[in-house]
Amino acid sequence: MRTAASATLYVLPRPTTLTRSTACPHPHQVDCVLLLLQRGAPPGCRDALGRTALMLSLEHGHTECVEALLPRAASPDLKDAAGLPYLHRAAARGLSACVRLLLDARASVDITDAEAHTPLHAACAAGEPVAALLLLEHSAEGVITREPGRDN
Repeated sequence: MRTAASATLYVLPRPTTLTRSTACPHPHQVDCVLLLLQRGAPPGCRDALGRTALMLSLEHGHTECVEALLPRAASPDLKDAAGLPYLHRAAARGLSACVRLLLDARASVDITDAEAHTPLHAACAAGEPVAALLLLEHSAEGVITREPGRDN
C-alpha cells in the first residue's frame, strides 16, 4: 500500500544512496536497496536529472530492484524529466521482465510520451518484438493513427 510519504517526490542536486545503489551493479544490489528502503529512504526521491531509483533500475535492467521498488513507487506511470514514462524505456530496451513487472503493477499500457508515442511505438521502433508482444497481450492499442499534418 502506498502512503502519502512514499508518493512524495524529492529532487536532490546529487545522487542519493538509493539512486546510486540501483545504478551500480554488485552482487548484493537488491539487498542494499531493500535495506535502504527499510531504513526510510524515500523511493520517490529524484536525482538532479529527474531519475528515481526505479527509473535507474529500469535503465540498467536490474529486474530484482525493479521488483523491490515497484510496490513502493508513487506510480508505475511516472515520467522522467524529459517526459518519458518508465514503460517506454523498458519496452524500447527490450527488458521484457521489467515490462511484465510494470504491466503487472498496472502501468498504463497506452501511456504517451511528450511526442504522443505509446510504449508499443517505442518497442516497435527499437525492434523489440518480445516487448511489443507483451504490450499487445495487455491490450495495447495496435492501430497506429496519424494526426493530419503531423509526421508520426
